[in-house]
Formats: sequence, structure tokens, C-alpha cells
Amino acid sequence: MDDEILCDIVSPPFLLHPPVIKHAGRIGADMRQGLQQTWKRIGFAGRTVQLRAMHNVVVAGEGVVLRADLSFALHVEGVHSAQDIAAAQAATQAARRRGRMRRIAGEVALCRRPGSNNYGHWLVEMLPLAFMTAERVSRPVRFMVQAAEEKLAGAMRQGLDRIGVWQSLRIEAGPEPVLVERLLVIEGLTSHGAYISPLIMDCFDRIARGVEAGGAKRIFVSRGAAPTRRLADEAGVIARAASRGFAAVAPGTMSFSAQVASFKGARRIVGIMGATLANVVFAQPGAVVHALAPAAMPDTFFYLLCALRRIRFIDVRCTHGPAQWGGAFWDGELTLDRGDEDAVFNDMHDAEPLPDVNHLFDAAYYVARLGGMLPAGEDPLLHYCLHGWRHGLDPSPWFSTSRYLAANPEVAAAGMNPLLHYVEHGQSEGRAIYAV
Repeated sequence: MDDEILCDIVSPPFLLHPPVIKHAGRIGADMRQGLQQTWKRIGFAGRTVQLRAMHNVVVAGEGVVLRADLSFALHVEGVHSAQDIAAAQAATQAARRRGRMRRIAGEVALCRRPGSNNYGHWLVEMLPLAFMTAERVSRPVRFMVQAAEEKLAGAMRQGLDRIGVWQSLRIEAGPEPVLVERLLVIEGLTSHGAYISPLIMDCFDRIARGVEAGGAKRIFVSRGAAPTRRLADEAGVIARAASRGFAAVAPGTMSFSAQVASFKGARRIVGIMGATLANVVFAQPGAVVHALAPAAMPDTFFYLLCALRRIRFIDVRCTHGPAQWGGAFWDGELTLDRGDEDAVFNDMHDAEPLPDVNHLFDAAYYVARLGGMLPAGEDPLLHYCLHGWRHGLDPSPWFSTSRYLAANPEVAAAGMNPLLHYVEHGQSEGRAIYAV
């Protein structure tokens, strides 16, 4: 039986506000060039996220889906590696030969992806799958989640409870192949480090609404007893941070609700890039995040989360030693220079939320003014930001590109996008906008 498309979900376009990168020169040239492709990106076009049903398919490994002929069944590339798929195919063949494959009847939603045993991956890339499926499928469905070690499993269960996916609805599965009668799959929602849909924030907003914000406005996020990517002289750093009003939190030792509360209440967040820093999805717009990153860590995941949350993101690249307990080569001990430490913990300014340009952009109006010249598949807002303003096109009837530039010649001389200039600077400075 062919796959069924149950619904197309429109994921809206969004603009990115460039991060602040401190000590970019510590990053290798090739890696820096790769990271800059995201750091310098203007934004992402809207896209379609699909909820589809597949029949009599095998789920193996970390969410690899195979058809009866062992071909890979998912439609979005880049989520699973060739090695992941080959391992799942081999395990399925072995299970068939032994005649010992578990079978699950009925409808099951897939909420497993690579990185299932990492809190950050689970929070951002798997929990929203359960939320979106539960929101869009009214009939009884069970949810397949990854069986995890107890500490992470506890947080997973609490998070799923928060969105109404109760224990009785969950199937905790390991890497062994499982034959599913009807599998519900959401595709296109996230691609780790490359794309994150704004739709996932609905899940975190739902969770945060049910949790009272913590009292600490400034927090330092410790990795606690984690053996990798630890901060040199962390005890000293915590003591000096405390003298500047920062409370130390160790999310790995906290309940899920306590983690949500801590980040929801914080206006300034300092922490090492790591799984529990993904809790920035619960921070409020206008918060400021200083992410302490190993110089060699090729990561844009936390930047994208902050951009979606309209949080200001400062990436502080630190020197680091070699990894001592396995893992990636950047997982050694980090050193935060005293000058950087002073800058991070003395920066007490509470920023305003990053501006939202969408209220000044009318897509239908803009497309009509293009007269059919918008390239197929290109998002109108991104077209305006890349090309339209340079040709004097207006984003909406209430914002004249040419009149704003005429009234602000320094903006025109600097070659700045007038709409972005207004939402980032002009509005707070009291500058006028002009109707077309």
C-alpha cells in the first residue's frame, strides 16, 4: 500500500539576526568558512512539513524506517547516515532469519531520531514530533520513543506528560527492528544544525505556560559531573559569577519542570555548549545567551534556537585541551580567559527582544507588485530582503522603501536594508515610516 499524506503543515519563513562571535580566529579556517554559511545567512524560506502514514514498515536503530524490500522509506535526506541505514538493514535481515521480530499493530507515531540518548536532540528534534502529531491526529495513537538510560528517561517522561502523551500511550523501543502496521511520520521539521522549523516553538510555549518561572534572572549553566567539555576552574568561575548576581544551575541534576522554570525566568544565560543548554527554548524573547564553545566545535544548533526564540546570541570561542574520556576531539577541558569572563558576567544589560519584521511585510501585496516575476519556490520576504528593496519595491502599503531611505540618507549610504534597519534600530530611535 502506498504512503498516505495526512496533512501538509506550512512552516513559515523566518529571518536570522547574525550572532556575535568572539575569537572567531581560534576556529580553523575551513570550519569557520562552513559555520559562516549559517552565521551570515539572511533567513530561511517557508516550507512544507508533512505528516504521512506508512504501512507495514520496519523501524530499527534510531528511527530508521525500512520498507519490506529493506529500502529506506523516509523522504527527507540528511537525517540518517548511510551507516545508520546499512546497520538497520543488516539488523532487520538478521531478525527475519531468526523469526524474532516484534510486531506492533495499529497506529504508531514515530518520535525517534539520531541522538535519542542526548537530551538536547530529544528536546528539540523528537519531543515536537509527538506534540505535533498529538495536535493533528484526533483518533487514538501510540507514540514510539527511544528507550533511554534512567536519568534521561525521567526527563523524557516528564516532558511527554507535559504535552499530554501519557505513559499508557508510549512505546519505549530500543534499536532492535520492530514491524509496525501503520506508522505516522512527520518529515521536514528539523535537520540538526542545518534547519529548525519555527513550528517547534509551539511545543515549548505549551510546556512553559504550565510552569512558573524561576526566581533567578541570571544563571550560569554548569555541565555538572559530565566528564567532557568541562570548564577549567569551574568552582572559581561560579564563585566569581555569584558575586555578580549569577546563580549556578546544573540541569543534569534537575527535574524537567525545574529546568523549564530556571530558563523561563532567566534574562541572562551563560553556559557551555552542551545538551542542557538547549533549554534556551524556554527562555523568553529578549534574553541574552553567552554560549562558551570549544574553538573546534562545528556547531550552529544553539544559534538557530536562539534566533527562533528572538534571543541575542553571543558565541564565545574558548581554547581547550584534548579529550580525555573519548568523544569528539573538542571535548577536552575549556579555558575561559579572565578578560572574557569579566565581559560575560559584567554585561548586565537586559536586551529588548530581537525585532520581528513580519508585521510590516504583506506577502500578498508584495507578490502582486512583482507581477508574476517571483521565482518559483522563493519566499517573498526573503526575496524582498535579498533583492526587492534594492529595486525600490515596497514590502507593504504602510512601508515605503524609497521614502524611508530618502528620510534617512545615512542608511541609504551604508547600503542597509531599510525594513531591517527600521525594526532593528529605527523603531526604538523614534524614526518615522511612510505609507506608499
